[in-house]
Amino acid sequence: MGLEFILDRLGNLSDIIGLGTFALSVLIYLRVQNETRRIRRSLAKLSNSEDLGLLIGQGESVKTVKPVALAFSLTPTVDSLKPAVEEFLKGKELKMPIEEVNRQGLSAKTIQDFYEAVKQKKLELDMKGYTEVHLFFSGPVQAGVIVGCLFSNWKLVKLYHKGAVTYEYWMPLVKS
Repeated sequence: MGLEFILDRLGNLSDIIGLGTFALSVLIYLRVQNETRRIRRSLAKLSNSEDLGLLIGQGESVKTVKPVALAFSLTPTVDSLKPAVEEFLKGKELKMPIEEVNRQGLSAKTIQDFYEAVKQKKLELDMKGYTEVHLFFSGPVQAGVIVGCLFSNWKLVKLYHKGAVTYEYWMPLVKS
């Protein structure tokens, strides 16, 4: 067994590893393309709907493989929405992680920091591969408008409202 024999075997092994890596890359690419098509079809169905009732009904269930709940707590009286969101999700038998953005109130002076925090959270959700966002919000209307603008045409985003007792699903965030 000479050096030439060992190098020949190592060359064959590297070829096999290279082919395996290529095959895995193709499979991952195909899966991402398939998920992208599913998301686009879901969004197309939602945005083509003229009837608000139909739009709401189509968006109510979990539509994609990796949903996340995103809770914004922007009032000085509530530290975190996470316990209420956990209770709601448990009651609906929805299993998904909960991400948070918490602020002890907002003002015109702190809105730039909030804007940057929302952009950062959006980037984090993208990097974690989430495909659908369930949005829970407690804060000023102006902050809600900012979040809506930043999340428009992004992913499937579903809006929830705190009712008298618990949260309720309202509708997906769509453009008219």
